[in-house]
Amino acid sequence: MTRQEYNDFREWGLPENENGDDVGFLVEDSAGQKNTPQYDGYVQWLPKAEFERKFAIEDNESDTGEGKPVTEQELAEKAAAPRVTKNQIDALMDRVVVHTTTCITPIPHVLAIAWLDDKFYLGTAISKSVNPENFNEEIGIQYSTKDVLEIAENKLWELEGYRLFHG
Repeated sequence: MTRQEYNDFREWGLPENENGDDVGFLVEDSAGQKNTPQYDGYVQWLPKAEFERKFAIEDNESDTGEGKPVTEQELAEKAAAPRVTKNQIDALMDRVVVHTTTCITPIPHVLAIAWLDDKFYLGTAISKSVNPENFNEEIGIQYSTKDVLEIAENKLWELEGYRLFHG
């Protein structure tokens, strides 16, 4: 969303010293005080660079909060106790199997279920169109598979953390 599109959404004029073509993101803080009728939380626009600095994590790096990325190697060197690593989770993710089913009733949708070793349930995701006339099975499979793999990865982090905690 551009700065101009955000200002139009908020029904604001664009200040002379701002560029309406700046690319950014509309961000909602669900814990914040409602400031628009369209959203339940606090809404603001962040320039792309600021958004990426605050929210993006790339290539197995974490952000220290000071804008300085921390690598897996640095985390391993500083760890005082055993920990779950991204490599462990990636190895488990290689064993995840996703099964998809296309359903027509009550409305067309794709159901995706993730299993570890095709035996241990990790999660379910559903993809559907707002308007059933727009339903596309191939796109539904892509979206539900992507979503269920994210759910599965998060579940594996939880389970491995629990195993480590009680190990």
